[in-house]
Amino acid sequence: MPLRKSQIYLLAFSSAVITANLYYSQPLLAYWADTFQVSESSAGQTFFYSMLGQALGLIALIPLGDKLKRKKFLLWIIAAAMLAIIAAALSVNLVMLKAAMFVSGFFSVGPQIIIPLTVDLSPQKERTHVVGVITSGILTGTVFARLFSGSITVWMNWQMVYVFSALFTVIIFFLIRRYIPESRSDFKGSYKKILQSVWQLFKKYSEIRVAVIVSSCSFVVSRMFWATVAFLLAGHLFNLTTDLIGIFGLVTLTGSLSAPLAGKLEAHFSDKKVIVFGMLTLVTSFVVLYFFSSVLIFVVVGGALMEGSRQLVQVTMQSQTIGLVKEARSRLNMLYISGCFIGAALGAALGLAAWHWNGWEGVCVVAFVILAIQMLVYFQSLRNTF
Repeated sequence: MPLRKSQIYLLAFSSAVITANLYYSQPLLAYWADTFQVSESSAGQTFFYSMLGQALGLIALIPLGDKLKRKKFLLWIIAAAMLAIIAAALSVNLVMLKAAMFVSGFFSVGPQIIIPLTVDLSPQKERTHVVGVITSGILTGTVFARLFSGSITVWMNWQMVYVFSALFTVIIFFLIRRYIPESRSDFKGSYKKILQSVWQLFKKYSEIRVAVIVSSCSFVVSRMFWATVAFLLAGHLFNLTTDLIGIFGLVTLTGSLSAPLAGKLEAHFSDKKVIVFGMLTLVTSFVVLYFFSSVLIFVVVGGALMEGSRQLVQVTMQSQTIGLVKEARSRLNMLYISGCFIGAALGAALGLAAWHWNGWEGVCVVAFVILAIQMLVYFQSLRNTF
């Protein structure tokens, strides 16, 4: 029986709650440095450990979604994440906090279990829209976490951030347990075999390779932008303070609005046209950012266009990828998301190198090169020569 709208929104809300657990720490890093009497770089490692934990969790846990009952598996990892969050709230030193953040990150891969679950329980024509709604929840959770943790710390203390986080996690645990149906998986082999099969899937399906490259290119240019835009905004052109630069991050909400739009566009146009439109808009966003970088409103518009178009490409290609092999949806999602993570890491490094080379113009030039590679790969794939 297909999921009802209320169930889809519940899963999107759950994805927001789980994702937020990873990002509550970002506004608190300097505060922790002062509280625990450590250097800012040492406090900054806390966020690194949560990201490292998530990366390992993606590799180790997501493939199990094709072997275990997805709902039951999801509940188990939500419960484990909740215990880690409680440990974070009880931390008395930075070492304990880092360990709690690592474990929390490892088990905060729930949204990437939720996406194959919703695809499995949705009609084919609605899958892209459903993936978009869940992705919207993920993006909203990221933005909410940064705003929420800073405010709660000012009003109360940083421990209460994680107390509330644990409470939200308990709520979604019982809501999912009560209202979301089970989705059975078909893989009968061992854990070792399921991991080996991931590489076999990557070699077998050119569609997966194309999706990974195209979407990772989108992530590269996005992270290039976010790794360097603070330097542009704080520079002599705008001289913005850190709080105003933080508010600038709200443009990422454009992505949460455009993610569900991918499904609606696909109802009227082919998925290929939606992807091409997204890529062309992504190029347009950097044209705006390159030629009008001295005008703040155009920097905002360019950033919003970039996030919105990136989501059109990501959601459409993710829906396509997961739908390739019914019995391997979690493994395909792991491949896809891993490619996006690699692109994000590469983008942050490239962005800083490009800024060092030639400032904001250098960032945009390198972004144009990456986008040219993206379009070349995708149009070549349409000719079935990839």
